[in-house]
Amino acid sequence: MNEVTRSTHLDAAPDEVRRALDDAELLSAWLGPWSPTGADRAVVTTDDGVDRSVRREPPEHDGEVRWTWWPSDDEGAASTVVITVVPDGAGSRLTVTETARASASASTTRSTTGVALD
Repeated sequence: MNEVTRSTHLDAAPDEVRRALDDAELLSAWLGPWSPTGADRAVVTTDDGVDRSVRREPPEHDGEVRWTWWPSDDEGAASTVVITVVPDGAGSRLTVTETARASASASTTRSTTGVALD
């Protein structure tokens, strides 16, 4: 499996950051136009021009947001995105890890590196 991890400090409390991860407008500012399509589902057009289907998954740990996303025309290229938010001094540490399925294409993993965390 291919894995990419990025981490950054944010000048916001962990609860504020977690709330932002549920806000379509704020997700749009970060990832690209984010359009909810139903309960726990959305479509986002990332800055590399790819339309991605997104399905929110149950978290495995406290302070975690987890989703599966894939190019809308290729669910076989799905990857899992895990976002953790923990206290970090006066703010938060946000860490994003994307793990591509073994069958996912290399372009799926490369696209994540284009998403800016700051």
